[in-house]
Amino acid sequence: MKPTARRAVHSVLRAVVLGAVGAVGAVGAVGSNATGAAQAQPSLEGRSAADGRVVADAYEMLAGVAGAQLDCRSIDRVAVVESQRHGSDADEIWMAYGCGRSAPFQIQFRPAPGGGYNFTIRRAPPGAPGGEHRKAAPGGGAAR
Repeated sequence: MKPTARRAVHSVLRAVVLGAVGAVGAVGAVGSNATGAAQAQPSLEGRSAADGRVVADAYEMLAGVAGAQLDCRSIDRVAVVESQRHGSDADEIWMAYGCGRSAPFQIQFRPAPGGGYNFTIRRAPPGAPGGEHRKAAPGGGAAR
């Protein structure tokens, strides 16, 4: 997919996710760009099992989804709480912090049939690490 087409798809997905009150999930896809150049990995606490480019795209989409879920215009930070790799698949829990609140999200990375990766973003189930909606404690940690 050409970079301009990918940006258009992401813009449409972001508009749909942000336009839906109580949006609970998003799907994204990434392939190779025209130049093959690596994109910078976003500021993400912890280590993701996925490669930097798909992590950057997932991070960008998560910021929109988390902002809608937390009713917050600015996500302060995102932390990888759990990361498991199964062959070429990766399942992770990312915690988003913003506006004094936090919420966990389940991110699944899967290889796409035509190359690149697909990812899905969903609210983490209650039993998952960080699976409870919490107010953020002073200093950025989660309050209990």
